[in-house]
This record gives sequence, structure tokens and C-alpha cells, in this order.
Amino acid sequence: MLEVTDLSKVYKVKVKEEKALFSKTIEKRAVSGVSFDMHKGQAMACIGENGAGKSTLIKCALGILSPTEGQIKLFGEDPRKKKNYCMSKVGVVFGQKTNLWIDIPVKESYLAMKHIYKVDKNVFNRNYEMVMELLDLKEIINIPARRLSLGQRMRADIGLVLLHGPELLFMDEPTLGLDINVKRTIRQFLKQMNQENGTSILLTSHDLDDIDEICDDAIVLSKGRQIYSGTLKDLKHRYKKPDMDDIVSTIFAEGKVV
Repeated sequence: MLEVTDLSKVYKVKVKEEKALFSKTIEKRAVSGVSFDMHKGQAMACIGENGAGKSTLIKCALGILSPTEGQIKLFGEDPRKKKNYCMSKVGVVFGQKTNLWIDIPVKESYLAMKHIYKVDKNVFNRNYEMVMELLDLKEIINIPARRLSLGQRMRADIGLVLLHGPELLFMDEPTLGLDINVKRTIRQFLKQMNQENGTSILLTSHDLDDIDEICDDAIVLSKGRQIYSGTLKDLKHRYKKPDMDDIVSTIFAEGKVV
């Protein structure tokens, strides 16, 4: 479903030194030599500190950014050249941004997505009823998005990206800033989608409980470098620590490939 081969992304940034008249351009390497594959039904975590390159990796995988080096195949295609085809098969949630139209009721945003993706009526109705029940959206479906709390909006956003039946979900910090009850609802929903519907998930989160409960596999990034790729079970076995916070803290402190 997703093939990432020797991916690197370099940004050119202008900086101005103290007392200098002119700024100069330097290169900032956000991602360096990252390689991994994702298959149908896989739930993979992308773990890393702030600035590790997680969001850059996702944006490259979606074709939003062009890699400086390396190659990405999404469902066997270059996502920059076959954007409509690739986007019809994925769902994307960025925790800090919403896909909802903020001035209209959530239901109207849902109906708009039905027409944008040209979803079959029966498929849409089935997915609509599913997200309404599993994400407990009945009380907020007729409320404009701008009037929703953060937790309500996030549940509605996740429901929105499931309506066209995506095969692969990109979830970038989906539980950021949410209370424990909303986090539990979202975790249970994503786990159920993965296990029962075979929906693949690529998840980034600073909440390691999200990762532990949803994902079976992981890649770990530090300063743009890939320092681990494998199963969470193997990661715990190598460090002989059951707590994910302790394991990740140790990896970042050592900064070496495992």
C-alpha cells in the first residue's frame, strides 16, 4: 500500500546572523534516508520527538511535498502524478487542522464529501451509520463545526474521512489536547477499524498510549534519521521495558540505530 525508499527531504531556509547586513540560505534536512513498507491491514506508528520529521514524512507520502531524494509509491503510484487516484483510497487527519466546513452543520460537511468523492449511496449510508454509532456523533451532527469542542470536532473529523471507505488512514496527532474519555473513544474506534475492516493506519502521536493500544509495528525517527523499524513487541523485547515512554526516552537518549 505504501513503499518509501531512501526518502530524504531538504528545506532551504534563510537565516540572518547577528550584525549581518544580509541573510544567507542554509539547507535543513528534515528527513534523511527513510525506508519502510506498509501492507493491507497493518497499523504502524511513526514515533519521534518534535522536529523529527514525522509530519514531513506524511506530507511526502501524500504528495503534498516533493522528496529531495528517494521514492514514494502509494498504491503502486507516485502520489504527485496520480493524486486523484491515491487520494480516493486514503483518509487524512491532522490534529491541528479540520476538514469540516466550520460554518455549516457537520451533517452538511458529510453530505458534501459524498459528492466530492462520488461515493455510492449504499456505501455512504453504511459508513455514515457506522461512524455515527461508533464515534457517538448523534448529538453533534446538526451543529456547525465552529461551535464544537475540540473533542467533538476531532470525532467528527475522523468520521468525515471514513465516509468514502479509505483503505489507508494517515493520522497525525489525532488525540492531541483531548481528554481521556475522547482519547479512549478514538483509540477503540481506530482499533476496531483496523481489526474488523482491515483498514491500514499510519499514526503519529506523542501520546504513547495511543501507539501501544492501536499499533503493532513502528518506525522511530530522530532528527530526520530512521533509528528503528520493526514490531513494537520486538522493540520492547530489545530494551526489556514494558513501558513505551521508558523505551522511547532511552532510544532518543542513545540516538543510535536499533
